[in-house]
Amino acid sequence: MRHLPDRPSLSHLKAQAKDLLRAYHRTNASAFARLRAALPAARGKDDAAIVALDLRLHDAQSCVAREYGFPSWPDLKAYVEMHNAGQEGDRETRGAWLSLAYGAGYTRPRPDVAARLVEERSGAGRSRS
Repeated sequence: MRHLPDRPSLSHLKAQAKDLLRAYHRTNASAFARLRAALPAARGKDDAAIVALDLRLHDAQSCVAREYGFPSWPDLKAYVEMHNAGQEGDRETRGAWLSLAYGAGYTRPRPDVAARLVEERSGAGRSRS
């Protein structure tokens, strides 16, 4: 699993997904290996079968998210936005974290993402291999 930097950038992650998609369209072997390793639809498939999947940007985003240990791009996006929102722990940040943990309005809860944020903020997620 890849590790996010201390200050992850959503625009950089989007660029990674776009780069992966471009490499996929060029039939790059390392792109196929990444997709095969992280994207369930590509797992166990040969290169021709992966080409036949006609993958799109959302597939590349899903692959990038899974490489960082998130089950989906929306989970990775929510994590990055919340991680970068407010390191100071103000009321608005706490409210956003509660919405992330329990859901609010039309937003589904993402308790795993909320738990990961808590672990990392408490220092439990700091040990890197």
